[in-house]
Amino acid sequence: MIYRYGTKNAEAQRRIKHELEVIDKLGFSSYFLITWDIVRYTMSRGFYHVGRGSGANSIVAYCLKITDVDPIELDLYFERFINPKRTSPPDFDIDYSWKDRDEVQDYIFKRYGREHTALLGTISTFKDRSILRELAKVRGLPKEEIDHLVDYPGDGANRNGITEELFTIGNLIVNFPNIRSVHAGGILISEEPITCYTALDMPPKGLPTTQWDMYTAEKLRFESSIF
Repeated sequence: MIYRYGTKNAEAQRRIKHELEVIDKLGFSSYFLITWDIVRYTMSRGFYHVGRGSGANSIVAYCLKITDVDPIELDLYFERFINPKRTSPPDFDIDYSWKDRDEVQDYIFKRYGREHTALLGTISTFKDRSILRELAKVRGLPKEEIDHLVDYPGDGANRNGITEELFTIGNLIVNFPNIRSVHAGGILISEEPITCYTALDMPPKGLPTTQWDMYTAEKLRFESSIF
């Protein structure tokens, strides 16, 4: 607070006291401290970061240098980030250059240990034109016919026994899981070993990855930070 506001800013003192009480009451102290630790390390390495999103509404985050947005100057409200009635956990979005991101991830895995750290998986689902394209490949249609079918699904020339089968099956698998991948920057840190909550796999990047995505993590009450 002294770094950001000096010693005589009564409004800053009032808001900091209020935020700390809410953060403590809702059990988010460790979340702020872990995020601060990561930011502290990256600043010591000279990495530039941008803290954005609703986390910028927090004066505590501003004082910890998680964000450089002054919520008093911009009249931002902490309750948009954390309040007792919010159903989903808070999340910090912190941007790093692609050149520094691997080192940031390496620090997090070493600092908190592989038993407690994993990348977040993502799951793309069958939707829209991708359904027809994938099913047409399975049926062995040539690329030209697939492209025409995807671009002009209502064309009468596309209607035959095979394409009718594709449309029928396609309607049955809408929103079914299609491809598992890795979130671009989501990292999970758990108090108990991560394998207490999910199985892990090892994609080509070589870092353990959860077999569910950020939405499942939120349902399990894991707070999220995206780096």
